[in-house]
Amino acid sequence: MIYPSFIQIDDLKVPYTTYCTKFCAGFDVWEPVQSNQKLSSILVAFSAACPPPTSLNTSSWTLDALFLLPKTRLSYYKKLYGRLLKTTEPGRSDYRLLVGALDTLEFLLGVVESRSTMKPGEISDSTTIGPGNELVNDTSPADAPLTLIVQSASESDVGSPLGGSVSDRQGFLISSS
Repeated sequence: MIYPSFIQIDDLKVPYTTYCTKFCAGFDVWEPVQSNQKLSSILVAFSAACPPPTSLNTSSWTLDALFLLPKTRLSYYKKLYGRLLKTTEPGRSDYRLLVGALDTLEFLLGVVESRSTMKPGEISDSTTIGPGNELVNDTSPADAPLTLIVQSASESDVGSPLGGSVSDRQGFLISSS
């Protein structure tokens, strides 16, 4: 039997939906990021404190690599829930919960993938997901500033799929303060 709290994908749905509907790539080559004098030293210090996994084949974090961490975590959850589903009897409530969770994870990963060619500074609108899982466009200004918030791995994160997290707050200006 699977513990009910483990399958509560709904707890993750709101923050991951926000991430997925605002995702874009190419921060590393975006002029405001490249011209930020403080960012390089911040990324070097963060990389020293929390080295990137060896699977990234790099010794230093980049913004694009950090912004991909939630997608990586979604993929991890999808694999985990898929394995659990294989060992769960069809017809049980656990089975239905796992199927629903996998549907949500596949949908969110699809949204991220559909936005993977969008670049910062080029985005004129933001897509959100409505109550019926429909995509809704939000016409916010493309030049709204972004604040990057980086949380280093704590002892409680050790053993988690990614060990630490990165989140962004709407209002995009890469800030070192």
